[in-house]
Amino acid sequence: MENKGQAIRGTGAVITDTGKQLFYLQRKCEHYKPEEYRGAYAFFGGVVNDGESSREALERELSEDFQPPFSRIVSENLTFLNDFAVESKYGNCIYSLYECILEKPTLVDMSKLEALEGEGVLLTRDELEGIKMIYNHESLLREYLNGLR
Repeated sequence: MENKGQAIRGTGAVITDTGKQLFYLQRKCEHYKPEEYRGAYAFFGGVVNDGESSREALERELSEDFQPPFSRIVSENLTFLNDFAVESKYGNCIYSLYECILEKPTLVDMSKLEALEGEGVLLTRDELEGIKMIYNHESLLREYLNGLR
């Protein structure tokens, strides 16, 4: 993820249950680059390509990350939260954050299937404290969780 002077555009989704006590995140695999983020967590999502809206990019990424019908279920339940400026040693990013709220049984069922990219991990709100996320996305997670208080 190189930055050549302009901000990279990214997008991702906080996937949670209606009580906002369970969160479904992606854990990066042992082949992820940069190496320092192997085993770190991320929101499901990715880079916004030229000509894509953040929503279009997120829906594309979800179809790459999840097996049907879950990619469709998540896409149909997305709500835009905000655009955030995120700084990391790899450059500046404008990150569009969405929220997907699912019924707890749907979220639990989803977590039992293998994610198509990385590993899907269901964490409680308490387990989110202190996790390592890619590209300084801990700041996004904190901002989201602070909004729930």
